[in-house]
Amino acid sequence: MKFLVPAALAASLAFSGAAFAANTAPPAGNPAVAPTPAMSKAKPIQHHLMVKKAAYQAQENANRETQALNLIEARGYGPIRSFRNDGKLYDATVMQNGKAISLQVDPDNGRVTHQG
Repeated sequence: MKFLVPAALAASLAFSGAAFAANTAPPAGNPAVAPTPAMSKAKPIQHHLMVKKAAYQAQENANRETQALNLIEARGYGPIRSFRNDGKLYDATVMQNGKAISLQVDPDNGRVTHQG
């Protein structure tokens, strides 16, 4: 008898869940579920290519940023206080001999120039 009650309870829950799921289906004429002409013309390959291109551009930007930081360090500048992207260049504030110095870095050609 101990095993009969839990088994009966489990069976009733299983059937009530199936009945609930059967009653929650959206109506056949629901426009939110029905495919639209635009959905049928969607091209998942284009989306995949856009995602791939965005990932490639993000990697290229990360590589340029790393190159800029490496150039600053290779020139012997002290701790970097700030660093930000400014178009194709990077602006940095570094410490040298106890003074803050503003630099502009072009990782494409390896130039590091003092600003102001």
